[in-house]
Amino acid sequence: MSKQTAIDLVNQFAANAAAISQWPQVNKQAFANGLIERINDPNRIDQAGTPLCGPSTLLRSLDMANPDAYARAGIDLYTTGTCRINNLTITPGRELKAAAVPSNTNPADWVLLCSIRDSSNWFLSPAGWFGNNLAGVTIPSTIEGWFRSAGYTHIINDTSLTGGDIPVVKSMCAQRASQRFGEGYNVAMLIDADMLEPDTQGDWVSMYPDHWVILNSAIQNAGTVDYSVNVSFSVYTWGSIRPVPFDSTKPLRYEYFLNKFYGFVAAKL
Repeated sequence: MSKQTAIDLVNQFAANAAAISQWPQVNKQAFANGLIERINDPNRIDQAGTPLCGPSTLLRSLDMANPDAYARAGIDLYTTGTCRINNLTITPGRELKAAAVPSNTNPADWVLLCSIRDSSNWFLSPAGWFGNNLAGVTIPSTIEGWFRSAGYTHIINDTSLTGGDIPVVKSMCAQRASQRFGEGYNVAMLIDADMLEPDTQGDWVSMYPDHWVILNSAIQNAGTVDYSVNVSFSVYTWGSIRPVPFDSTKPLRYEYFLNKFYGFVAAKL
């Protein structure tokens, strides 16, 4: 389970003329190049303009922990139209495989992320490709189920979709998320994406969660009951590691962070 053996798998696939595509609009070499880039740096996995932040939490974790499994999943999806990650069977629908890759999305991310998410004709459903609100977000129980089927044995679902928890309850949840990160868990946090933008991070009202990010550091002041202090941490999202707050000249008050924080799903092998 090394990066080099995973890269060797991809190079063998790319050189194999008999490896026929199940994705007629996905260029084989571009797909192979994308896999290798992401094996070398899992943070390159990028949902781009797609509503696929949920699948990225699983895929990045898999790529970091087992690059061979990541490579094999991609190759199997491309050549056979299905793959298996431990007990997680991934079989995208016909419509998805025939669809064009969006111009701002890497072919490797398109094939793998969409395939993980595509079930019950998700791609064409109202909550699928065209979803842009709570209906389009992968729900926490689905994230939990993916990790469990993929072989993760330590899983914690500590989320609330309503956001109605009193501040001290949410503050303790943030503290638990930070603690799980320190214990080596992959911590996927469910948030309102307005938290990530300097112009909207201080909005008082958050209607619903619409984005998953992966915690990349401890959360400063997590667990405090002084909601006037500032908070900072970093997350993986949109193909990179992003500081929160994004603009260091505009601090993020802890109370505004809590307004846009809806808990986490943590998983560890």
